[in-house]
Amino acid sequence: MKPVLRALSILLVLSVTILGPVGAASAQIGDVVGQIPIPDLPPELEDPLTDIVDQVEDGVVGAIGDIPLDNAVQLLGDDGVEAAINLSKATFPDGMSPVAMISRSTIFPDSLSSGGAQGVLQAPLLVTAEDELDPRVVDELARLGVTQVVVLGNTSAISDSVVAQLEGLDLRVDRLGGPTRIETAVEVAAGLMPDASRAIIARAYPGDGGDDAQAYVDSLSVGPWAAEDRIPILLTQTDVLTPTLRTYLEGADITTVTIIGGEEAIAPAVATELEGLGITVERVAGVNRFATAVAVAAARGYLSVSDFDRLLLAEVDGRDDVWVPGFAAAANGGLYNGPILLTDGLILPTETIAYLVQGLPDTLADLGGAPVICTSFVNLLACEAAALLLLGALTEVQDLLGMTPLPVGDIIDIITGGDEEEDPPADEDPPADEEDPPADGEDPPAEEECLFPAPFPCVPPPGA
Repeated sequence: MKPVLRALSILLVLSVTILGPVGAASAQIGDVVGQIPIPDLPPELEDPLTDIVDQVEDGVVGAIGDIPLDNAVQLLGDDGVEAAINLSKATFPDGMSPVAMISRSTIFPDSLSSGGAQGVLQAPLLVTAEDELDPRVVDELARLGVTQVVVLGNTSAISDSVVAQLEGLDLRVDRLGGPTRIETAVEVAAGLMPDASRAIIARAYPGDGGDDAQAYVDSLSVGPWAAEDRIPILLTQTDVLTPTLRTYLEGADITTVTIIGGEEAIAPAVATELEGLGITVERVAGVNRFATAVAVAAARGYLSVSDFDRLLLAEVDGRDDVWVPGFAAAANGGLYNGPILLTDGLILPTETIAYLVQGLPDTLADLGGAPVICTSFVNLLACEAAALLLLGALTEVQDLLGMTPLPVGDIIDIITGGDEEEDPPADEDPPADEEDPPADGEDPPAEEECLFPAPFPCVPPPGA
């Protein structure tokens, strides 16, 4: 009989106090490299869950939904500013980040290339309004012990008045920005990773009639990977290698490029142009944004949930600033060995569920599962379902997602969209060594008592 996994639950609500304004003097892009002191993170930060709870002052401990869990942390926030601050608090202890990055809070273009930069600088991504430094950001800069700020975007993204406020706090300010998101990504790469031999390339703009998320989900999903390996995220148009990017690559040391997203995101013609520059090209993609996030996790080496130390969930729909916590999570996922997977409102996408169940044998053996950090704006139901999956509590997931009164084994039909195997032709008998399918109402043969069919590993149903 499989042990019933224990369940205590932690709901962590991160609160933010308010201070007043901040400031520093602008420097050339090249000056950023080698002039920012980056501390070694203390060993206690390696703990994936309890450290986060311990770091947060005035944290509120409670229950996630109706089912208690000991492996889930929910980061709350009323807006994007607070969401980014909560990720910063969950990543860096007091006084342990002398550098911070600041992007605008209203739209996402300047944050697209922030993943690798967060890794290079070991710095959080914070956001503020274009023309005014948010006082909550000021408070977080003080908590972190920041002495230098890297601003992403040109003056239309973060105005000179914000820079002046930063300068008023005796902070050094470096600006990395160009006229478009593509040039800003190039500036970040050239300014912070000038010797990079590898790069990631994602789409810069949505397709005709597509939603804005098309332009950022791939950059968001790959952020922790870029942060961990300290490689730049570059951007291009879908159908052609943008000339600015091409010029940069012709003069850079980059020899390998990983394209994120399918051919509708970045066309084969772009890969061909890159190869014409003598660059080795690989592509990481899934059939949709949720599957691409899973593919990114696998390409990073997380072939199943037993391979990572924590899981970060990010929502990609439902509000104008929904993108903020996903980008702000790059440093956390890079430092603590965790991928970002995507949620879709009240439910987990089937691609996310399918990935989470593949590591169940090892997860169940660990009797605990990796911790789940649900970033701001992730629905509590989706958060709880992911945490329960990592605990192996499949019956509870069925109840939570309204799958009952289905038999436990039928969850796979929801995951895969139904049995994709073809029936044998009507005029042919099945092979002699195969048993006839059970008649209506009969149980399947005893030897098939696995929770999920191939290609999933055999996991006995609860109670088997």
